Amino acid sequence: MPEPVLQTDRAVAHLEIVLRHVIKVYYLTYAPSEIKAERCYCSRATFWRRVERGQLAVYQRLLEAETGTGYSQARLQILPA
Repeated sequence: MPEPVLQTDRAVAHLEIVLRHVIKVYYLTYAPSEIKAERCYCSRATFWRRVERGQLAVYQRLLEAETGTGYSQARLQILPA
């Protein structure tokens, strides 16, 4: 797999288990948010808070790598809309 994908996967693997589960359900399940929240055994509001916390944690890990304080060589980039 491409290096940035590997590094992102590694960052997700370092999340606490609850956030990791929510992130995987969020990105890998094609269903309404109500169903995704049920699969994570939480309310819809809690589900969205956990998604946000997980995304931020992954972003911070990748940012640490970019600034040289982390473990990976993944690079963040802005993609055209």
